[in-house]
Amino acid sequence: MLIYHIFSVVYRNSFKGLHLCMYRTGRMVLTSIFLAMCLLILFSSFITLEAIAAIYYISPTGSDGTGAGTKASPWVTLAKANTVMKAGDTVYCRGGTYSGQNVIWTAQGTAGNPITIAAYPGETPEFVKGTGNSTFFFVREGSPDVGALTFDGLSMRYYNIGLLLRRGGDFIIKNCTFRDITANTAGAIHTGYTGCAIRDLTIENCYFENIGRLTEIARDHSFYPSGSGTHGNIIVRNNYFKDSHGGPALNMIPGTSCNIYNNIFYSTVGVGRQSVYITGSPTGGAFNIYNNTFVINPDGAGTNSWAIKTTYWGGTQDDITIKNNIFYYTATNTDPIVTKIGKPNPTMDNNIYFNCSDSNDTGANSFVGNPLFNSIGKQDFYLQSSSPAIDAGTATLFATKDYKGYSRSYGRGPDIGACEFTVQLTAPRGFSLQGFSIISASN
Repeated sequence: MLIYHIFSVVYRNSFKGLHLCMYRTGRMVLTSIFLAMCLLILFSSFITLEAIAAIYYISPTGSDGTGAGTKASPWVTLAKANTVMKAGDTVYCRGGTYSGQNVIWTAQGTAGNPITIAAYPGETPEFVKGTGNSTFFFVREGSPDVGALTFDGLSMRYYNIGLLLRRGGDFIIKNCTFRDITANTAGAIHTGYTGCAIRDLTIENCYFENIGRLTEIARDHSFYPSGSGTHGNIIVRNNYFKDSHGGPALNMIPGTSCNIYNNIFYSTVGVGRQSVYITGSPTGGAFNIYNNTFVINPDGAGTNSWAIKTTYWGGTQDDITIKNNIFYYTATNTDPIVTKIGKPNPTMDNNIYFNCSDSNDTGANSFVGNPLFNSIGKQDFYLQSSSPAIDAGTATLFATKDYKGYSRSYGRGPDIGACEFTVQLTAPRGFSLQGFSIISASN
């Protein structure tokens, strides 16, 4: 019995050691295999990302013939980039002047992987119309279900049309400049066209100046969504529209929804019809015009010098909301909001009117008064501390930040206009307030 017990102990201990050795060896093998698989997946993902997210470069000094599209050896035209770009790709445009470029764009992005055409960080690429070349800078073709283009930081000048996005969706136009655009019966940004429609378009943080012909009175625009069909989900925010000559800056046709907020419309030329024109009934959505600042010099333009006009071919005006806006005229003028006679008025409230009538605005919280800008001469439309616009607005779901991106305080209500009242901090001697130079006032 004793011998059996000793044998059993030796047997168990021996095989236990062997089992432990095999277990540790197996675990090391499995761990090695797992790590190898992770590295393989990571490497494969890296290769895939590199394949679908390439970066290219163009430069005024580049060459389509000898360039490789790299930072060291760039191309010179966007047309060349169009021939190779895929969804997720980016082309950086180096700073300088590009003369006479016209692009018929066919490369297609997707909603999750747009194609990006951007200014190289810290530089300004300016595309100008050359002598004798076509009147447009950029045309986007394609089927109705594709698009996905982002334009970031480009400058366009002297063209008749800057960007013509014929059809598709998922477009973003941001930080771009449109200056001296003729916009002959079209727009600095023209969408739709020839029976087409666009969807999911955002125009933000852009600057428009001298758009339209001085001899035209109606059809030249900064943004013109034309065509037929239903345009869906258009956002126009945080833009600066200066001196729209012939027609209104925004000429809006029927769409499922459109939010226009935190924009500044500044007119010094007094041609008339300077700002927003809604020419059809929203379909299945709403037009919201919130927290904009309209500063208009009527200059004898009379009743044409309106800021917002709504005209219907059918339907009602119940699905248009005009709130939290400042209408400031530099000389006495008529009502800045014109609505179609015989139709219900849009919903209006919390607006301020200066040197103009509020007769069409039946809102209980709208009033006539001076909003007290910091300086019209310096185009500083932020508010003085005694402005009646402070805290006089109503909260919205989308205008939670102002024209420059400062947060709006909803303690007693947001401010009226594009610019929320802010306080400039001055650092004591020897201290730095970097990152804290401007804060929103505690309203």
